[in-house]
Amino acid sequence: MNIVFFGASHTAGAGLDDGAVKFTTIVASTLTSIETNLGVDGSQAVGRDDNGMLISDTSGIARVPDVIDADADKILVLYGEDDWKSAGEPGNVDLFRQGTFLWDYDTIIRGLLDAQEADQIVLITIPAAVYTTVNAKDLPISVYNQQIRHTAAKYSLKLIDPEIEAAGLFSKSDFDSDRNLTASGHNKLAQFIATRLAQ
Repeated sequence: MNIVFFGASHTAGAGLDDGAVKFTTIVASTLTSIETNLGVDGSQAVGRDDNGMLISDTSGIARVPDVIDADADKILVLYGEDDWKSAGEPGNVDLFRQGTFLWDYDTIIRGLLDAQEADQIVLITIPAAVYTTVNAKDLPISVYNQQIRHTAAKYSLKLIDPEIEAAGLFSKSDFDSDRNLTASGHNKLAQFIATRLAQ
């Protein structure tokens, strides 16, 4: 089975000295699967301006074709940590606006669904030690996670949700000073994901 991991800093293993301890590598090994890692350090889901024009080639919304071309049996999407870090606008379910996290994330998922079956796509909320930690705009991680939950429910997709399903799983030592997962954080996330995928 080819598992495509699509995401940003956590998926890319930002801050790690040893790439072999990435959660993506551990999950693939645990499930005896092929790992295709499409993580890009610093990538945000958001890649459009208010007018819908693409402004970032490394954004999630710009890289959907790469995921489709990877011939995945399963796609695991973990996006949002860098949108939160950069204090990107989370978006509003009642007000469509391009260039916000919710609506560009929604477009990413719709793009994947154009080429894949719904049961091939799994969404993952952003892991954190403290989900009430705020960014420069005083927005907590939990706000971005709620947008991911909304999207999963909207398209009836499997959701792996550390914030709700595994409260207390992570400690502060599982993240470095840049809020990237450390080796221990990657291991905890990997075991949680592998267990949930097997259910």
